[in-house]
Parts: sequence; C-alpha cells; structure tokens
Amino acid sequence: MEPDGPDHKIFCIGGQLFGVRRIWPLRTYQDKVGEPFTVTPELADIARRCGRAFGIDLFGMDVVLSSGLPYVVDVNKFGSYMGVPDAPGLLAEYLYAACQRTMRREPLALRGCGDVDAEGAPAGGCAKITEPSLRRLAEARRVPISHLR
Repeated sequence: MEPDGPDHKIFCIGGQLFGVRRIWPLRTYQDKVGEPFTVTPELADIARRCGRAFGIDLFGMDVVLSSGLPYVVDVNKFGSYMGVPDAPGLLAEYLYAACQRTMRREPLALRGCGDVDAEGAPAGGCAKITEPSLRRLAEARRVPISHLR
C-alpha cells in the first residue's frame, strides 16, 4: 500500500475533532507540528466510529490515504496533540471535566468522539469546550468562532 501523500492525524478532545497532516518520516520540528486541515465528513465518520468502538472521546488516530481510500493505521489512547491549536488548554479543560464526572460517579464518556445532539453540541458524556477556549481556538485557526460551534 503506497500512501497518496502525508499522514492524516485526527485528534479527538471531548467530541471536538482536529486534523493535522504530517509527512513521514519526520525530519524537522516543523514536520512534527504538521499542517492543520479541516476534517472531512468521511474522516469524521471514521473517527466517530473508532471512538464508539473503543468507548472513548479522547484519542488520536492515524489515517493513510492510498489510491484515494482511507486506512486507519493506528489509534492512540493519548496522542501527542502536536499541531492542534491550544491543545494544552483544551486537554486541561477536558481532563478537569472528566474528573468532575468521575467525582459524580458518571461515566467518563457515554459515547464516542464527535457524537452530537440535535443542536450540534457534544452528546452523552463528552466534555463541552468552554467559550474562552473556543475564542482562543478561533483566533489560532483565524476563523470566525461560529465555524467552531
């Protein structure tokens, strides 16, 4: 199987999906940071199904495109999140919310990553990213905040 181009890293943080393209093998720090990309509906569906299969909403996965078809080649329970805008803040909020759910004896994640309710908010036990983090993320991506809701 020959890849069509760079690897597609997809990271899920409490129902939010982030995409980063990276070349392999890595040669420089910039190679490791990669280039953000908008996760396509097809890749989002694959990520949601992987999250549901493992019952998690915090993970990273590697997808290689070959002959135009996506292949999941790795799923990590806790990836590097390198290249995800404001990853430390988003992860801290997610972990704090997970601790709060644990203290209330609620499941860490009731559904997989990317599951949403009728209003488009993370469903089940997924953490909801706060407004300040959404603003920082919109700034980092240079997009209107409405694109992230």
